[in-house]
Amino acid sequence: MAVTSRPLDVPGPRWHRAIKSLPLTAAVYVLALFATALLLGRGAEWAQGWLDDLRYGYPRTVHLEGLVGNGDGAGAPTRFIGLNLNGQISVLVLPAGDASRTQVLQGPYVIGRGGDREVPLLNLADLSGDGAPDLLLTVRGETVVYINHDGTLSLITPEERARLSPPAGGE
Repeated sequence: MAVTSRPLDVPGPRWHRAIKSLPLTAAVYVLALFATALLLGRGAEWAQGWLDDLRYGYPRTVHLEGLVGNGDGAGAPTRFIGLNLNGQISVLVLPAGDASRTQVLQGPYVIGRGGDREVPLLNLADLSGDGAPDLLLTVRGETVVYINHDGTLSLITPEERARLSPPAGGE
């Protein structure tokens, strides 16, 4: 029987080399996936800001019309203008569209990253059940309620909030 030998510098089987480089390959793929997710997230954030710039302008401004009972009528509804000026939310109320009777409702300050770019959303709903619509201002998922008292809007008081909230225990 003849003895043969192989030189030691000959690489081993192909699968053996693949196993040795597997951790490096996995690390490269994970880093590439992380970089892609980061870029897609930033791109989506930029695109949303660009769409909000087109829709709401800068500073962010929204408009709403409605009948709230302060001298307005079907031909001249009350106009609401929600503004975000450097993170300070304000609502201008023009009763019956008359700018000489403008009322300014101070809203919350929006702090944190992008606070000056948040959109103040306005809505009218009769929360108090008195037949007069109340103003709802929503920013970053938080809602501020202005109760309609005979055509004049003011922040909801704790007593009014307690009357609107269901009692504890769900009964």
